[in-house]
Amino acid sequence: ISGYVGPTGSIAALDLAPDNIAALEGRLAASPLPCPVEARVGSITDLPYADDTFDAVWIGNVLLYLDDDAMATAIRECRRVIRPGGQLAVKDPEPGLQRFYPADAMASLHFLDAWRRQFGSERMIFTGIFRTREYRRWLERAGFVDVRQRTFPIERWAPLTDIERQYFADTIAYIAAMAPELDLPAEEQAFWRTQLDRGSPDRLLNQPDFYSGASQVVAVGHVPSDREG
Repeated sequence: ISGYVGPTGSIAALDLAPDNIAALEGRLAASPLPCPVEARVGSITDLPYADDTFDAVWIGNVLLYLDDDAMATAIRECRRVIRPGGQLAVKDPEPGLQRFYPADAMASLHFLDAWRRQFGSERMIFTGIFRTREYRRWLERAGFVDVRQRTFPIERWAPLTDIERQYFADTIAYIAAMAPELDLPAEEQAFWRTQLDRGSPDRLLNQPDFYSGASQVVAVGHVPSDREG
């Protein structure tokens, strides 16, 4: 950390959920960082910081929860608090490349599409989940320059570690529990029901050749050195 912020640098952490800030403060108390850290509760669409406060801002797994208007506001707020010449980096998952094997290649995408068609943004927790590959253009429209973007694949193969297995068990069970509400083909409904049965030989995590493929999109842009640029 000290190598990034320098000998006189500091970090500001912001989260909408008080529980997350409390958890961070607990971790810092148990294992302090070599630089000052200010943690506070707040909204990314109304940042509680003055103009030109930071050299860099990092946003991870946040923008996908916002609709288009809120996302545009959030990016403008980030540009406001970043000094000229500073940078913004954003990261979110890209669902278009998600795959569980040996499930049908389209099972996850069919689920997301059915959810969006039936309930729209009102019940879509990840309102902007299909927008991540557009992030470069969003940053450019907000006035960031020298914007670049990359998609990073993340793959996991059986045998899984205990932590990996618990993560995928929770993720797949979460999806499977919502499937009955959706207009999915009978064979896909049956598939998701099977994922809730820990003892089923057809459960994905019981397969010796289980595989998960996913990806994360990272976009980075700079505030012009001349603020009027």
